[in-house]
Amino acid sequence: NDMESNLFVYGSLRPGEEAENLLGDYKIIEKNKKIIGYRMFVLENYPIAVLDPNGSIWGDVLKVNDNVFPNLDKYEETEKNIY
Repeated sequence: NDMESNLFVYGSLRPGEEAENLLGDYKIIEKNKKIIGYRMFVLENYPIAVLDPNGSIWGDVLKVNDNVFPNLDKYEETEKNIY
């Protein structure tokens, strides 16, 4: 699959963090990007993004190959293609 998508990452998926290897070859589009309308919530040592109109999360925007999404779904233990 040669399709690519931009992906906002935070926590363990950020470059240099423990799960970065799941991203395959990627290109950094924007480092230290702040998104508004979400906040990070930690549940059992696992950070998740939750809607919060007054919140914000810092992360990075990466260009990734779409073939990484099945592995990200497994890692995140989530439904297919919710990104």
